[in-house]
Amino acid sequence: SIGILLFKKKALYLFGYTTQDGRKYQANISMLWNSIKSCKEKGYIEFDLGGINSKTKKGIVKFKKGVNGKLKKGIGEFLYWGF
Repeated sequence: SIGILLFKKKALYLFGYTTQDGRKYQANISMLWNSIKSCKEKGYIEFDLGGINSKTKKGIVKFKKGVNGKLKKGIGEFLYWGF
């Protein structure tokens, strides 16, 4: 399964989950790639794959860098409660 949040003309990758067989055959990569293609065909202008850091697995870093996206530096993850 894959979770993607769509809003305005932007997409945000939230999560991916698969079984051992899915990992063996790289099902998440296929689902994610098809999601990117589908969003592009529907006119979405941005697909946010999330960030990378020193703890990110090598395969994930390789995939994210391999799609040739723009790297944006941010302040990191945080929680916000507005009242």
